[in-house]
Amino acid sequence: MLASGALGRPMIGTPGTPTDRVKMLREAFNKTMEDKEFLADLEKRKFDLDPSSGEELEKIVKDALSQQRRSSGG
Repeated sequence: MLASGALGRPMIGTPGTPTDRVKMLREAFNKTMEDKEFLADLEKRKFDLDPSSGEELEKIVKDALSQQRRSSGG
């Protein structure tokens, strides 16, 4: 709840996803966000795009969890 607005519509994986797979998925996502055909299609459909990197979202979640632990005394 603490980070719901900042997260938007994230793509998430399960805990324990191997680091190499997380890296591969993040790289693929970042490349998609720069793909000319993808961006042209978004423009044609009049969709807005304001992506955040996996690293940014991971930090938001960790900060929110840290706040939750502090507020619950854990």
